[in-house]
Amino acid sequence: MSFLRNIDSPERREAAVSLLVEGLGRTASYWRRSFDRSADAVFGHGLLIHKDDEYQGVLLVFSSSREAADGRSRRWLNLSSWYVREAYRNLAVAMLAQVVGERDAVITNLSAKPNVAKILEAFRFQCHSPSLMLAAPLWSNAPGARASVASLGAGELAPFQPRLQEILRDHLQAGWIGGVLSSNVEPAPFLFMPMRKFGLPFAMLAYCADMGLLRQNISSVYRHVLVRGYPLLALPSNELFQDVRGKQVDRFPWYILDRQEDAAPDLLYSEFTYLFKRARS
Repeated sequence: MSFLRNIDSPERREAAVSLLVEGLGRTASYWRRSFDRSADAVFGHGLLIHKDDEYQGVLLVFSSSREAADGRSRRWLNLSSWYVREAYRNLAVAMLAQVVGERDAVITNLSAKPNVAKILEAFRFQCHSPSLMLAAPLWSNAPGARASVASLGAGELAPFQPRLQEILRDHLQAGWIGGVLSSNVEPAPFLFMPMRKFGLPFAMLAYCADMGLLRQNISSVYRHVLVRGYPLLALPSNELFQDVRGKQVDRFPWYILDRQEDAAPDLLYSEFTYLFKRARS
C-alpha cells in the first residue's frame, strides 16, 4: 500500500520514536534503546503510515527466525507497540494486513489490548492463553515424571542446533534464566525471563523446546528457578497448565497466527526481549 513505509532508515526510525513518545509515553531514549537492541529484518523495525506529508502512525514488528524440527527455517514476527493518530485510524488495519500478508511467517501478539484483540481475531489469530498466573508449584510434577534439570550456560550449548544455540546465547546474555530438561528423549532447553511487579520478583516462562515435558516436571523446574532467587513462576493460564494452582495476575492474551499450525507462541526476540523492564538477576 502506497502510504505504508518500512522503518528501515535513521530518518524513519526517528519518526517512529516521535510517534511512540506522542502516543504511548516513555522517553525517546527508551524507544531508541529498543531499536538498538533489536535486529533489522523483513520490515526493518516495523511500519509507518505516511499521509499528508507526515508520518501519522507506527507499528513495531520484531522479526526473528527459528529452525523447525525438520530443519526448515521459519520467520517469526512479533507485533508490538501500535499507535495511529486519531484522524488516520481508519488506516491502522492496513499495517496489520501488510504483516499478515507474510503467509509463511508465524505472527504473534503477546500483550493485545481488548480493542486490538478483536482485530486480531478478525484476521484469524488464535488466543493461546487468555492471561498469566503466578504460581509456586512445589508439588506439581506429573505422576511418573523422571526428567532431570540441569543448568544452562553459554558454555553448555553444544548439543543443540546452531540456530538454537544462537537464540539461547542471546537470551542468556540478556540475563534470562536457563535450564535443560533431560529424559529418554532429546534434551529440552528452557528459558525464564526474570521480572518484578509490586516489588515482588518472579520468573516468566518464556520458551521451552518441549512444553509438555516442562509441565510434567514443573516442580523440578520451579526448584531450579527458586534457588536463583525467584520464588514465583509466571505461567500462561492455558490448557497445559490448567491444573497448576496459581493466582491470575494479568490479562495478557497471547495471540498467534500460524497457517501451518505447528508452532506455539513464546517470548523470544519479542517485545519482552526488547521493551519490558526485567528484574536484575
